[in-house]
Amino acid sequence: AVRVTDSGVQTAAWLRFYSAWAESMRAQLDSRPGHVSVPLAALRVNDEVWLHLPGEVFTALGQAITARSPFAKTVVTTLFGPFIGYLPDAEDFAAGGYAATLVPRILQMPPYSPALGDALVTGALALLESLES
Repeated sequence: AVRVTDSGVQTAAWLRFYSAWAESMRAQLDSRPGHVSVPLAALRVNDEVWLHLPGEVFTALGQAITARSPFAKTVVTTLFGPFIGYLPDAEDFAAGGYAATLVPRILQMPPYSPALGDALVTGALALLESLES
């Protein structure tokens, strides 16, 4: 538990939180892969497609996909497959935002790479393009 008072957040609680996360990461060093693969899925019905993405995807990433989709109507849904937290855009990484920095630690995961958004958009567009024929 983190105690919040009028003077702010209790530093000792944050130290315990980050210490526990660091210990968890050290324990996983030998068994964690260098990257994480997650499933993407799409369903095409005539000239529209439903794209299913993992985690809670930032709106800007979904908009980047729909803007470049080869389909006239592309519906992006999230929280498909295993829960991997928020999938932030470049702005959140640049700002050191909650989704890019704190959420992976809450989930006992290594921090995401700022390349995450580009990789997700590229993968999603490749999947959509494979449905064109």
